[in-house]
Amino acid sequence: MYATRLPSYVKDEQGILSAEEINNAYADMLAKYQKDTGNLDIAIEHVDACLKLAAASCIDMLATYFANNDNSTISSDSVDHGSKADSYRRIANGYRSQYNAVVINDNKSSAYGKPVALPKRQRLR
Repeated sequence: MYATRLPSYVKDEQGILSAEEINNAYADMLAKYQKDTGNLDIAIEHVDACLKLAAASCIDMLATYFANNDNSTISSDSVDHGSKADSYRRIANGYRSQYNAVVINDNKSSAYGKPVALPKRQRLR
């Protein structure tokens, strides 16, 4: 349903990813979402986070593609602060973190942030 919005999250300017790879990433995200929440449909408040999780899989594929494209020239007046693959990996990790913060934390069954009445202790005599 939201799969048509996924390419806007990936930013594959060079057209490296196929439509099948993008669809597979979306299907994998749906399976993970269903496992994490127990819901078959994506809740409206989780759409952005879910699309980012699917995009993270696509971006990992781009990082793998660019992993072998190292800069082979060394210049004395320039510094390489990271490769394109590293940049893609950072983006993918950020997207995964956002999914976990929104979807996983929404579905925790813990009492974090909620008042809890503790049972009274019996005094020893």
